[in-house]
Amino acid sequence: MAEKNNTHSKTAGDITNEFYRTIMEQARDIILVVAPDGKIIDANQSASTAYGYSLDELRSICVYDLRSPETRIAVDAQIKKAQQEGILFRTIHMRRNGDHFPVEVSSRRIQLLTGEAVVSIVRDITEAVASETESLQRNMVLTALHETAMGLMQSLDMNDVLTAIVSRAANLVGTSHGFISILDEEQGVFERKIGLGHYVQDVGRKIRLTEGFSGQVYKTGEIIVVDDYSTSRHRLNGPFFDRIYQVAWVPLKKESKVIGVFGLSFLEPTRRFSDQEISLLVQFAEIASIALVNARLHNSLIESEKKLKKNNEDITALYEELLASDEELKQQFDELLIKEEAIRRQTVILKSLHDTALGLMHRRDSEDLLKQIVVGATELVGTPHGFIYRLDKEKGVFYQSHGLGTFKGNVRRDMPIDQGIAGTVYRTGKPMIANDFSEWRNRYSVSAQFEELCSVLQIPLKSEGEVVGIIGLAYCEEQKAFGSNELEILSRLAELASIALDNAIIVKTMWRMAYYDSLTGLPNRAYLQERLARELEKASRGEATGTVLFIDLDDLKMINDTLGHSCGDSVIVKAGACILAAAGEHSVVARIGGDEFIVLLPNESDQTKAGCLADNMVKLLSRDYEIGDSRIHMSASIGIALYPSDGGTVEDIFKNADLAMYAAKGSGKNTWRFHEASLQVTAYENMMLKRDLREAIERGELSLQYQPLVDAQSGCVVSFEALLRWTSSEHGSVPPSRFIPLAEESDTIRKIGKWVIEEACRFARKLSAMGKGEIRVSVNVSPRQLVAGDFVAIVCKAIDRAGIKPNQLEIEITENALIDSLEDSNDKFRELRAIGVGLSLDDFGTGYSSLTYLRSLPVETLKIDKSFIDLIVSDEAQLQFISSIVDMAHVLRLAVVAEGVETKEQLEKLVKCQCDFIQGYLFSHPLPEKEAILYLDRLIAEGTRGGANWPRS
Repeated sequence: MAEKNNTHSKTAGDITNEFYRTIMEQARDIILVVAPDGKIIDANQSASTAYGYSLDELRSICVYDLRSPETRIAVDAQIKKAQQEGILFRTIHMRRNGDHFPVEVSSRRIQLLTGEAVVSIVRDITEAVASETESLQRNMVLTALHETAMGLMQSLDMNDVLTAIVSRAANLVGTSHGFISILDEEQGVFERKIGLGHYVQDVGRKIRLTEGFSGQVYKTGEIIVVDDYSTSRHRLNGPFFDRIYQVAWVPLKKESKVIGVFGLSFLEPTRRFSDQEISLLVQFAEIASIALVNARLHNSLIESEKKLKKNNEDITALYEELLASDEELKQQFDELLIKEEAIRRQTVILKSLHDTALGLMHRRDSEDLLKQIVVGATELVGTPHGFIYRLDKEKGVFYQSHGLGTFKGNVRRDMPIDQGIAGTVYRTGKPMIANDFSEWRNRYSVSAQFEELCSVLQIPLKSEGEVVGIIGLAYCEEQKAFGSNELEILSRLAELASIALDNAIIVKTMWRMAYYDSLTGLPNRAYLQERLARELEKASRGEATGTVLFIDLDDLKMINDTLGHSCGDSVIVKAGACILAAAGEHSVVARIGGDEFIVLLPNESDQTKAGCLADNMVKLLSRDYEIGDSRIHMSASIGIALYPSDGGTVEDIFKNADLAMYAAKGSGKNTWRFHEASLQVTAYENMMLKRDLREAIERGELSLQYQPLVDAQSGCVVSFEALLRWTSSEHGSVPPSRFIPLAEESDTIRKIGKWVIEEACRFARKLSAMGKGEIRVSVNVSPRQLVAGDFVAIVCKAIDRAGIKPNQLEIEITENALIDSLEDSNDKFRELRAIGVGLSLDDFGTGYSSLTYLRSLPVETLKIDKSFIDLIVSDEAQLQFISSIVDMAHVLRLAVVAEGVETKEQLEKLVKCQCDFIQGYLFSHPLPEKEAILYLDRLIAEGTRGGANWPRS
């Protein structure tokens, strides 16, 4: 019996040990078992992978060795606290290779057979920290806008407000140089009112409306961004402007009229404005516009108060003059009593006006102020009946917003703007008195309340010279009538009521600016975040589910770069309207920035329905947009995330929907995808590749390999095609099909492309030194390089620096890339062709293959894609097709290159088709520079024509 118990106990121990090892090895998080002195007792495979040590190496070191030097001092205290009560903290750990990464550590005491220890669960929080940093930066922008708006509401000093706006915008963009110029229509100039940094010394400068880029902003009302102001032909002259490089001018507007210009600039030639920074400038410019309008309203109020004060002084002087003569006072006692009453009445009026003005100065609620004005008017005039009508221009009616006495029961009632006394006041813009209202022929008699009225006084409320409302009083007693005194009292109160209405419009405008997109009129990111946060809070209680569609317009940047931002904005507006119409009435459609929209579908978590909606939107957005005289085809890619299954926070839902959208783009664009966990892995890998690719040139990880092209008749090498290769110290050999699309996404392609052109020219120089200057070197360029304004200059500079002739370099571009910017590319190609640079059209037949544009291009060579060459031996029709392409090209006086030739049979067929040049593995794989030169030397030494594979006659 004892023997059986021992066996049973041993088996349980084995099971426990196996269970322990399984937990250790299956856990994705790092697990460390640490002795009280800090020595690592045990660790799992995840720890070995994360730190770069083997398990045996980990068991031979202390936990101190895994901490960054600055955090090691806290280790003893953290171990002690873990032994007492457990601890959860964040810190920085260090890999074997010295790399640091942030972690979250949970530690607790455990009892081992050998004594007490601490077990720590360690989680890599690199992505979480990055997400928090991005959220913090976004909040900084929103905070700056909020503080600026609050400053506008609390201050009436125009210079203080505008200086704060320029300063905050400059800080967020990362510059210290900015300005605001204000329109002076009488003099026909912009006057520099605010200047920061370099522009401090320029305050007071007056620029004519026909001069410089400020004049263009005034003429067009559009944003202007100039990359190099110092060399621009539209720049202003003078040494002050020589130091300025990139400048952005944004119009300040009152309605659609330009009233000023807001600008920021960089003095560093390498600094450029991003689309996000331009969007930020637009938002600050809208606040600056409101500040200018508000300041003018304030000046109007001050002038009104001065007039009131002057009237009071005149009356007071008259009163003192009466008191000076006792005899005259006795003779005119009755007149004095009347004037005393006038003074008392005037004092009451002034007090009422003063109280109302103070309310405006301290930004009291506009509706309360309007109510106070109506009450004050009725008390001063001596009638209980008063009202305010407000204009609803879209409906073509006045509606009563405030009412006293007989008008009290008619609040919100509508009245046509072309009827009654109100219609006359609206049409003429002048006050109206009707003391015989019951007999007035144009009276509005629909409502029974008007039967009681005997006399009516109405005065227009105006904004910018237009009637936006009416204030009115009425008598129901026949013996009472309105005169000039009542007209004057109500006119003064009407001025203040007009200002109150303007303030109400400003407050409403500021709220809309904070929560709505100025371009499309749709809710913005701030609105959507608050709404989605409420939805997720309900979802956390099990009360709600829903779907989020992340929509990105494909290739909008290309339209902005080629046709201008105004065309891009037109596409965004039309796409937003299309999305809004398709989303349904219970959805929330928001533009969150640039070309990105989000559709929130509360209470809709059915994947089938969400997929159908996304599919329908993709089809609707894949269409032609008519922009001016142009017709532009656009499409969109959509990512779908469901809540709460795909995330419990706004950031998680946005991030996962964004990942799904990029997966849709990676599938060829013009499609949609649901979020999947694997997307995060792919996104992380892409992020790492993009990061390392930015430094690949400096690290010497990029190289060029050269594949020869041979003459189909002579068999001689006529050129080399330069092919880019990346051997990363971190990722190993990365294929071009993997890293080149990532380079184009991050705009790193322009830097890499410049390096490739320079290296290819250097190789061409070596060929010249060998006496082979007639052999060209061809370089592939991307669409982003072509649309850059300095592309031609980069090519010319590389040629000059290498000391070669222009005809030793050839530029290759694919059909599809050329279509994206045909007119601009054609101009640049003609410039290069004019100096002798060779031009060829690569991968012909895989894109549009339009003969119309082919005839207009200044290219010399067509390169037929390998996919057409593969079947020419076995497929006679394919051979005839290739022969037709060659004949057509020769008619157009173009040479033809066959790519991807791998067999002698293919070569013989192509020679019979009279193909001009041959390229492929049959002759040579792409070779490093030294091997390419050796290959050429060998051919020269052997006197062979393209190697042993060349067909003999």
